[in-house]
Amino acid sequence: MKPDILILDEPTVGLDPVAKKEILEKIKKYQESRKATIIIVSHDANIVANYTDKVLILDNGKIAKYDFKDKVFSSQEEIEKLGLEIPKVTRIFHKLKERGVQVNTNIYEMEEAKREIISLLKRYKNNEEGV
Repeated sequence: MKPDILILDEPTVGLDPVAKKEILEKIKKYQESRKATIIIVSHDANIVANYTDKVLILDNGKIAKYDFKDKVFSSQEEIEKLGLEIPKVTRIFHKLKERGVQVNTNIYEMEEAKREIISLLKRYKNNEEGV
């Protein structure tokens, strides 16, 4: 069986971090190789942010938000009012932005965070040197 649409309800619940990453990478490879639609039901914002393109949030059985992940996770206050959280690494960049630091807040993975921080440090260094 190689379905074109696969619905997974909490596919990583109870797994250790290594097994969780392995299963999510397999799901991602399946989606890419088959061009399949994968629907992941999860309360884990980090999984949703790292392994999906679009996000649908339900509130009492009604659609509260549905859009591309960048758009959904950009409304941190609205997400928190629904009793959910944005990904931890994303939250850090939102806090930096609130404090006046010019950073991209659409950061979901540690590699993205690393690149953004390096870019920020380079801009800071260039500003100090008057470049």
